[in-house]
Amino acid sequence: MTRFFVSMVLALAAASPFSAQAQTVSYKRQIAPIFASNCNGCHNAKTPQSKLTTENFHGLSTGGRRGKCLVPGKSVDSLLIQFVDGRKTPRMPVGGSLKPAEIALLAKWIDEGAKSDGEPTAGGSKALFVKPKEGMLAPISSLCWSGDGKRLFVGDYQEVRVVNPMDGTTIQALTGCADAVRSVAISPNGQMLAAAGGLPGQSGQVVIWNVADLKPIKTLEGHTDNILGMAFSADNLRIATTSYDKTVRIWDIASAKSTVELKDHADAVFGATYAAKGKYLVTVSADRSVRVWDGITAKRLYSLAGTQEPIMSVSANPTADIIATGGAERVVRLWNLRAETGDNFRTFSGVPDTITDVSYSPDGKWIAGTCGNGQCFIWDASNGGLKQTISASKQPLLSVRFAPNSETVAIGGNDGSLTIWNSATGVRLFPAPEVKQPIK
Repeated sequence: MTRFFVSMVLALAAASPFSAQAQTVSYKRQIAPIFASNCNGCHNAKTPQSKLTTENFHGLSTGGRRGKCLVPGKSVDSLLIQFVDGRKTPRMPVGGSLKPAEIALLAKWIDEGAKSDGEPTAGGSKALFVKPKEGMLAPISSLCWSGDGKRLFVGDYQEVRVVNPMDGTTIQALTGCADAVRSVAISPNGQMLAAAGGLPGQSGQVVIWNVADLKPIKTLEGHTDNILGMAFSADNLRIATTSYDKTVRIWDIASAKSTVELKDHADAVFGATYAAKGKYLVTVSADRSVRVWDGITAKRLYSLAGTQEPIMSVSANPTADIIATGGAERVVRLWNLRAETGDNFRTFSGVPDTITDVSYSPDGKWIAGTCGNGQCFIWDASNGGLKQTISASKQPLLSVRFAPNSETVAIGGNDGSLTIWNSATGVRLFPAPEVKQPIK
């Protein structure tokens, strides 16, 4: 951010309702609410992504894994501003962005010394802080279906919930996860369920259960930060994991050992998939790259270039040598995969916000993409025609997966919401739509 841009956004702030309350920015009344609305879901005491807590002034002033996030008096040099304005990636908050006036307000507060005038209390700004009747729900950043479509596995905080998709009830909670579950997956043979996550800034973890009886059978531990993405190999013998620590690891499931570590990415690696019936392993990263590896030897084959922003997700077409990617660029790109190179042959545009997850339907006919504005888009994979626009939440969406029938889709949100839809008609199946009574 240039000093000219800082001056410009400060001028915007001066005209905003925030600045009308006081000449000096109040942490308690003006800054803390920004974090509460946009950041505390990931950067709280229970799930401090990158070891940073934004829910109180002490956590902000202490900083996280990347160091101090505030440089009092120097907003331009503060990591907080650099991540929210996009100079550093991945841009925060993941799945959305702050308004220019909010960024300007944060910058003004830092330039004024980044001081605290107390934490928000129940007796303070009642319009902004209302005590919830129930506990906060953990973001749902991962979903997968059982092979028969009768169970939905939902990544939650320290557990995987087994959900009945007919009525949304939790059948069972699978525990043993160290922290938030960032990725869940079923093995191609349908016999294993894996959940990946770990401790932010410390380690990665994968817990594996037997699908038949839901008993834990393996735990894989490694990485120096939590795991963001995961994929089973086509032969059910290996798992690939991607991490915030910029590496990709290949694990032998039988021995529970990491056999390969790939260090080619320059930033956090968000996702992985095995494509073309296991011929290729594809990984995507905040470094804006798509890297293609040999699915058996893990030898790097080539990179796919052309994306201008961090890539958040990747999904393989089950019926062709094609992958779909999506991210902060606000488009879905389709790529052909070949032994020596690949190409971006189709792009779906017109999305209003960051694409946080993409998923092919099992029959390969449809592609779903969740968006930071709370909408899910479903496209015809053959021509890019928009089939459905589903408004699933008022908060950013994080995950989407088609059921085995390719006509039912589950969507998870940053607010902990879980909704299930008929992708052909756009009708919500769960929670059941409210029936309005006729006026008498």
